[in-house]
Amino acid sequence: MTTLSILKAAIAFASQGRPVVPIRAGTKVPLTQAGVYDASCDIKRVERWWQRWPDAELALACGAAAGFDALDVDKQHGGLEELEQLCLKNATELPETVRQQTPSGGFHLLFSHRPKLKNRSGGKGSVPPGLDCRTTGAMIKVAPSPGYRWDIAFAEADLAPWPNWLATFFVESEAPTLPKRYQEALASDDSDLSARYVDAALSGICQQIAEAEPGTQNSTLNAGAFRMGILLAANPHWLVDDALGALVDAGLAMQNQIGRRPWSRAEIERIVRGGLHAGFAKGTRE
Repeated sequence: MTTLSILKAAIAFASQGRPVVPIRAGTKVPLTQAGVYDASCDIKRVERWWQRWPDAELALACGAAAGFDALDVDKQHGGLEELEQLCLKNATELPETVRQQTPSGGFHLLFSHRPKLKNRSGGKGSVPPGLDCRTTGAMIKVAPSPGYRWDIAFAEADLAPWPNWLATFFVESEAPTLPKRYQEALASDDSDLSARYVDAALSGICQQIAEAEPGTQNSTLNAGAFRMGILLAANPHWLVDDALGALVDAGLAMQNQIGRRPWSRAEIERIVRGGLHAGFAKGTRE
């Protein structure tokens, strides 16, 4: 595929109000510093990008700014079979909508943007394997990048709304739960007020971490652990290992960042331990 054809497609998408991102050839890694957050409909900026990176391939930002979300059906992880079973279970067929073939034998289904959806990967929580949601803060690589082909292009169909039976996997909260004995303490009228405050704070911190957008995840992890460390210093009834476990589980629930390998438990635990230690030290001094 020539630079001219990809640039022509990028300009066409930008002209339609679909923010574009230049991608390193053969990868899903953005060439701009802020990645998907640099996505633009500015024609002059798009032209400058391809002048600077003539071999760049093309991605579209998803979500509110683009007007669409994408369901990424991954054949290698069983997405085709999972989607077929869901259709049978709900006695329905997929609506006609914009659709693109991907190099792995799977496909993208594009639906009109639905607020409150989360970027989530198949196999996590209740999400079926091989079905990934891409919305605000994510992007999809598109034709004419090599290996991608439009089955139904934007000009050939309207974007269908998300079927409720499918969208539900990407709306429901999957925030980590507190250890059982602390859930009981939180609900008890006899619990010490400070203990209940720490329980509630941990729950909120865990939810913020689990829902952190790519590009903010490291700082959210560190800041949340730091706040928790300060609270632990003032509430010795709490076991640090319980807080550590809940915070690490929250980190593992964060969405994967496109172009970056998934977070490992070791990476998350290192950040959380550092934040807890710094916060505990500050709380002890005060």
